Amino acid sequence: MKKNKYYLYFIIIIPFILWFFEFNNHKKEFNEIYKDVYNKTSVINNYLLSFDVYFSRYFSYPKNISVLLNEFKNEENIEEIKDLLKDPFNTKTNLIYAPIYSKKNKIAEGFILFSRGIDKNQDNILNDSIFFEDVKKLKFYNYNSNDSFIRIQPIMLRYNYINYLIGNKDYLFANCNGVEEFILNSKHNKFSLTKLKKRIQKLKPNNIKFSTMEIYGKVIEKGSDFITIYDSSVKGYCKMYKGRSFSDIKIGQVVKCACQYRGNANLDKNEIYFENCIILK
Repeated sequence: MKKNKYYLYFIIIIPFILWFFEFNNHKKEFNEIYKDVYNKTSVINNYLLSFDVYFSRYFSYPKNISVLLNEFKNEENIEEIKDLLKDPFNTKTNLIYAPIYSKKNKIAEGFILFSRGIDKNQDNILNDSIFFEDVKKLKFYNYNSNDSFIRIQPIMLRYNYINYLIGNKDYLFANCNGVEEFILNSKHNKFSLTKLKKRIQKLKPNNIKFSTMEIYGKVIEKGSDFITIYDSSVKGYCKMYKGRSFSDIKIGQVVKCACQYRGNANLDKNEIYFENCIILK
């Protein structure tokens, strides 16, 4: 009877001992991964910068990573970007990238980039097309569905053994709503057309390759994909972003627009040209 009791203790204790050693081994492995990711924080920011540059060129995000890498294949840091694609929790695979589409226009206005996490399995099953509304249904260790979805770069990692054992979440590395961020950034550079002309004259048009700004003026012309606004003697030709409607804008109305300016101006004729303009409410 006493011998059976010892066997019972043995059967109960051994699994706990094994669990304890497994826990410590995995926690040590996790801490090494964390250190590696933390040390690469600035490089990760450079990697995300490549998405920003792509968005500024096409006003949408790439369909997949291959498209992004092809865009920057001649850049000096292309190998560094490729290396960062590796999932730190499972280096045999890449991080998972998915463009996020707007239901308003089916354009990739955002993206998410995530890891399989501690359990090394992809728990979030993605549809062929992910919409912003769908993101709230995805499960991540480090993302609250109530968070603002403009830009999140959660670099801080936390070890959770329960998620390793019975995890049903992945680890979010970055997400972004490019159009909303574009609108937000435009508010840092506000110009009337007259003031902008003086600024361009001072800096010279060729020295301004690209800038995001908010402009305002009176609408004097409207087409299917553009409006022309006027301020004093200066005209602004605004090519509108196809993903947002401006059908309610009327001639004579004073409007504010978030715009891209790419150095295209004819100052002798008092004309300035803008792209991807969005009417601000």
